Amino acid sequence: MAVETITSGLPNYHPLLVHFPIGLLVYATIMDVIQVVLRQPTRLKNTTPLYLVGTVLLVFTYFSGRYAVASVQTTGMAHVTINDHWSLATGCLIYFAATSLARILLWSSWYKKQPSAMYVFAVTSLVGLVLLVTTADLGGRLVYRYGVGVATVSASP
Repeated sequence: MAVETITSGLPNYHPLLVHFPIGLLVYATIMDVIQVVLRQPTRLKNTTPLYLVGTVLLVFTYFSGRYAVASVQTTGMAHVTINDHWSLATGCLIYFAATSLARILLWSSWYKKQPSAMYVFAVTSLVGLVLLVTTADLGGRLVYRYGVGVATVSASP
């Protein structure tokens, strides 16, 4: 009953989910950059779970977005932006999945032997952040410029 109340004004779950991975991955990037500035590489293990949870949520968000395309009205002008958003979202998902996997694999072995790991992860985080922000900007453009997701597609008899 409570979920129905929360989602009653939404045409699909994508707008509900999309902000969680963005927030987690932005926060994780900020923490990576802070540890470089403060020169505290031991904090790297604290950001890896943020990347993992953010990436898992990104998977759900990605597929909810794929589903959302069929449930909302889109104008002709929005189709190009949807395709661009879709392509960037795919790249974002692949990038963060690969980065998260690398963080897990390197967390225990390379990281302990290489203090420079925090620099590598900070740079990869910033690259991912640019990709994430660009993808989010296109998503916002779809909603606020083209009105995608504001009205649902009605069933035709």
